[in-house]
Amino acid sequence: MEIRNRRGLITGGSSGIGLALAQVPGSKGARVAISGRQTDRLHAAIASLRAAGVAAKAIVTDITTESGRDATVARALEALGGVKAVLEEAVRDHSAL
Repeated sequence: MEIRNRRGLITGGSSGIGLALAQVPGSKGARVAISGRQTDRLHAAIASLRAAGVAAKAIVTDITTESGRDATVARALEALGGVKAVLEEAVRDHSAL
């Protein structure tokens, strides 16, 4: 499947699985937006992605509220010019896993 120039939003993308989820399609030419609450970690992740040639945008946001989720989607749509896929990796409470 060709994913070059496809656009995706990954929540919790500043580290771990979320960051890996951005790296894979990004390395194949997809444009990604990653979201997270911690500005410094998010910008470090963006720097890492861009250094690897990934077209990535940062969205500093908190998706624990409905308004935060709405704002995240709106900002991703604006930053990428549309979104084809949303991968939700952000987990607030890992105890249930």
